Amino acid sequence: MKPSKSQASVAGTPGLLEIPGDPPRTLLVTKPSANDLIIVRRWVLSQHLPEQARGLSSAELEGLTPEDRMVLIKEYAKAKAGGRREPTEAESLELVCSREGVALMVWLASRKHQPITREEVSAFVTPENCETIMTLLDKALDANEEPTDPKAPGGSPSSPVT
Repeated sequence: MKPSKSQASVAGTPGLLEIPGDPPRTLLVTKPSANDLIIVRRWVLSQHLPEQARGLSSAELEGLTPEDRMVLIKEYAKAKAGGRREPTEAESLELVCSREGVALMVWLASRKHQPITREEVSAFVTPENCETIMTLLDKALDANEEPTDPKAPGGSPSSPVT
């Protein structure tokens, strides 16, 4: 019996990532696993280095509520002590969309389906094409998803269209 489309999506049927270039490349890719996401998080944290602590001026504290002043002072003290702060969502997204981040995502999505190293992927992901490759990767990973109908009775964005 042939698996249904929903079974194929759950099973992680690979999509095709067609990367233009000289030479063009085609890779089989699947969505990242939980372990892959842990690898991405660790990489983001390793790239997000603590900011150099600089002094706080009275002008920076002026006009802030006492609560906001405490937050700023605590962040300053933590940075001064060499502590790390969690990257914001925007900072994490910027890192993942960088050349190195896109190469990591492509390697994680493709390594289970063909013999390819992270270094090989890094060689064809450039600053000029990384945005295009990330867009193509997103499309390839979403290609096996079923369309959804949130207006269906009991439907939600994750409910398959019937």
